[in-house]
Amino acid sequence: GAYSAEFRKKHWNAHKTGRNPDGTPRNLTVPTHVPWTGGVMGMRVELSVKWETGLEGMHSSTGDSSVLWRAWESREQNLARGV
Repeated sequence: GAYSAEFRKKHWNAHKTGRNPDGTPRNLTVPTHVPWTGGVMGMRVELSVKWETGLEGMHSSTGDSSVLWRAWESREQNLARGV
């Protein structure tokens, strides 16, 4: 899957704070794509379906969507967003 342009723009500097073990500044900007690590052992996978992660969740090329759980929000806030 891929990260949307708006997602990458909003989170561009999220991981650029701090330093590496050798003292150099970190540079962990948001990548363009998400590694696929689904737990689907023994299942048939449809590789033609493309997913994109945006600010409000994930959307597929077939019209499916998924709301992202946010660890920094309370259970009630996540439930209110439909997680």
